[in-house]
Amino acid sequence: MATELDKVLNEEKEKETPAAPAPETQESQKTNEEVKEEERLANLKKAITEAEGELTAIRKAKKTEKSVPTPEEEDDLPNIEQTIEQDPTAKAFDRRQDRKIQPLKDEMEQAKSEVRGFALRQFLDANPSLARDSNKVKEMMQYYERIRTCTERTAEGVLLDLRKAAAVVFHEDILNAARNQREVTAQAEQAFSEPAVSSGTTGYRTPTDRSKRPLSAEERAMLQKWNVPEEEWQDDYKKYNPK
Repeated sequence: MATELDKVLNEEKEKETPAAPAPETQESQKTNEEVKEEERLANLKKAITEAEGELTAIRKAKKTEKSVPTPEEEDDLPNIEQTIEQDPTAKAFDRRQDRKIQPLKDEMEQAKSEVRGFALRQFLDANPSLARDSNKVKEMMQYYERIRTCTERTAEGVLLDLRKAAAVVFHEDILNAARNQREVTAQAEQAFSEPAVSSGTTGYRTPTDRSKRPLSAEERAMLQKWNVPEEEWQDDYKKYNPK
């Protein structure tokens, strides 16, 4: 799947990459390269911002859904919020726990965000055609959050899930590429087998004379120097060296 995904992303890159204009002067060529690099960095920065924003919105919505109980759950849950609000000891304990735990949570989330941002930048930088399409980037992040298996503590785990999400986004292109590859392989195998069948059924190899002694380059040069035909030498060799 990784190979087909790379092919699809490379094809998208080739389609959207314009042909480089003929360089007029060294200064103008350098300017064009700088413009292209600035455009690439701008697209990359925009794609990362959109991806992070989409992921933040998805996780915020999921957190809100979990915090809001259903009507059935409201009937079953005891009303403890009112009790906590009325109990100063419970409120003080809650604030104390928050002061201890929240800094650790913030630090952990910051570390995950840095790792995720590094992996996302690396992935989008390797696939500039994807970075140009904001809709594809958002769709990829939606699938990333659905199928995410990593803890976002290592860039390798994030990259693996990003590749899986991109494969879901480009699944049709990947299937078409795999289908075309199978067709090309089948045609190549058929073309390779056809000469073998025709040659094996209708063609006959010319028998070789195994009685002749193979000559080295030095022996051939010596016969040529003495003006002795090779056939005559072979006859004499058979005559004096019978098998």
